[in-house]
Amino acid sequence: MTHHRASVKPMAESSAPLAKAGFGLLTLALCMVFFFSHQRVWAVVEPDGKHTKVYFGGNTNRNRPAFEARFNSLVQSVVGGSKQ
Repeated sequence: MTHHRASVKPMAESSAPLAKAGFGLLTLALCMVFFFSHQRVWAVVEPDGKHTKVYFGGNTNRNRPAFEARFNSLVQSVVGGSKQ
């Protein structure tokens, strides 16, 4: 009577590079969400006879003092230093 041994040879996972790439992208996305702030700035330009009115608005999800300083600097650069 002959005895046969069953042997299992491990094969390389074909989806391992895809899983590693997915994990890397997920890690990168989480770092971006937690370490970068979301900031938005709006400008509305409205003609008013001979003049033009510009309205500014903005929003941020964190670090409001730094955003306020950058926002005020942006407004002053557009307005040209004159406050009205």
